[in-house]
Order: sequence, then C-alpha cells, then structure tokens
Amino acid sequence: GIRSISLGRWEDLEKSRQSLRAVIDEPNFGRRFQKAFLSEAALRDCLNARASIADPARLWLGVCLAFQERRDEANDLWKSADWQRCSTEELAQAAMAFFRISDFPRASELIRQALQRTDARELVLRTAIVIDFDLGRTEDVLGYCEELARLAPRDPSPWLTQAAVYEAQSEWPKVVESYRTVLKLTGTNNARYRLVMVSF
Repeated sequence: GIRSISLGRWEDLEKSRQSLRAVIDEPNFGRRFQKAFLSEAALRDCLNARASIADPARLWLGVCLAFQERRDEANDLWKSADWQRCSTEELAQAAMAFFRISDFPRASELIRQALQRTDARELVLRTAIVIDFDLGRTEDVLGYCEELARLAPRDPSPWLTQAAVYEAQSEWPKVVESYRTVLKLTGTNNARYRLVMVSF
C-alpha cells in the first residue's frame, strides 16, 4: 500500500541522486548535459511524493537544472523547498556541486545551512574548507581546520590548508608550525621538504 509506494519513491530518489552524481563527475560537457536531462525526468517523478521525499528531490532537481544552465527554473523550484527535510549530507554534496559549476552564492548558501547542524560534521567541514578557501574567507577556513583537526587528529589535510592560508598571509612562524605537524603526522619527504623551504 502506501508504505510500498513510499519505499519505491525513496528508491527512485536514491537512483536519481546516484545518476546525478555521475553528472557532477562527468568531465565531458556534452555528456554531462545528456546525463542531466535523463536525471531530470526521474527527479520530477519524485516531486509528487510526500514532503520528506519531494523536498530532497527539489534540491537535486535544482542542481540538475543548474547543470543545464536553467538557473531561473532552479530558483523557482527552490523557493518552494523546505531544506530542513534534506539531510546534512545532501546539503553539503549539493553545495559542492554548485561550487563545481561556479555558482558560488548557491554553494555558500547551502554549506552555511549545513554548518548550522551538528551531524555529518567531517563532510560538512571538508566541503566548507574547499568552498570558503576559494572564496577567500580565510578566517572561517582556519576555524574549520581547527575543528576538523580535533575530529580527525590523524588527518594532515587541515594542517596543509592552514599552512597554505598562513603562507598567503606571510605568517611564516605559523606556516612552519603547520608543516611540523604535517611532518609528524605523515613522515613524508614532501612534508620534510616543505618544512625546510619555509624555515629559511
């Protein structure tokens, strides 16, 4: 009955999301358009489902339309969506999708909504670091790196990002300290080389 229909809709939505992720990762412009067109039809079928399915479908359909350069249609669609019904992972993934097509306002809006939540924190922080680093929001990036370093203490990537930020700001003692931490975590020759280079 209703339960089996809802389950079917969830499966349809998940298949559509997987299909759209293939669109996002497709480097060929023509094939990307073709795959986006196919994903659009499947996502539209999910819009008539209950809200917990329809709102995530609106999010991904908006991504799909944006990939086809149909931004006005995407904006109209989002006006009726309730992002609270979208998972944090979906918000972060959609933010990265928009970032990849240089829709920085939409990417920034979605990642900020994700940052207000507490779940999927590592994914959200990693996504926020990529987006805000490119947008020049260095103070925010440093804060994300500090939090990520606490959550993933064996991961050198937040320290590498910190080093890049401090290097751009010519704060050399902080650059050296960041690379020392990277070397301690990785022990690689590349980290050792970078540390020697920035120590002079």
